[in-house]
Amino acid sequence: MPSYDLSQPITDGMPVYPGDRPVETDQVATVAADGYRQTALHIDTHTGTHLDAPAHMIESARSIDEFPIETFQFAAQRVDCTGFGPRAEIGRNRLADGFEDSSDCLDMLVIQTNWDSHWKTEHYFDHPFVTTAAAEWVVEQELHLAIDTPNVDPTPTDQQTDEEPDGYPAHHCLLRNNCLLLENLRGLERLPVRFELQAYPLAIANGDGAPVRAVAVVDA
Repeated sequence: MPSYDLSQPITDGMPVYPGDRPVETDQVATVAADGYRQTALHIDTHTGTHLDAPAHMIESARSIDEFPIETFQFAAQRVDCTGFGPRAEIGRNRLADGFEDSSDCLDMLVIQTNWDSHWKTEHYFDHPFVTTAAAEWVVEQELHLAIDTPNVDPTPTDQQTDEEPDGYPAHHCLLRNNCLLLENLRGLERLPVRFELQAYPLAIANGDGAPVRAVAVVDA
């Protein structure tokens, strides 16, 4: 079955959430000098393509290592939310209208905005965002949520407006209901509506989240 890598590579200078520590990759040993090559990574738990666990924002909630490993193999459905402009709201009706109800067991709703095309540009953090009502609809469907933007909520930039919600209301809605959140995906336009999404996090004890290698597996 064909597989597609949906992960952003971890590199020096890659986009990180405003105010977060920059990613650093330091070569600490070389084959020429040491007989082996080794690299030190300086990243946080929400670097690049990553999963948010409920413990990310909810006190005493489940950490990433408390989920069974099979949780991270999702039966996913993609919803086309392309065409939204900078800092536009993705509302409940757009998700519900794009959702193909089925008797199939689904675990994950994947929102495609194509905002990953702005990766490493000044526009990347002025992405569309999910409203609280839309997040509540995802919870009602008993689904986890994934998106190809850095944040399901608005990210603070010089372009934010007074009409935008403060804080992280969509995050709080999802995480307090034990819905995992996968952010910073890429390349969703290659995929069919239904596919298997494998996104295994690093096994970080008591982790609030973790980088993942997100892979879509589709029927041939």
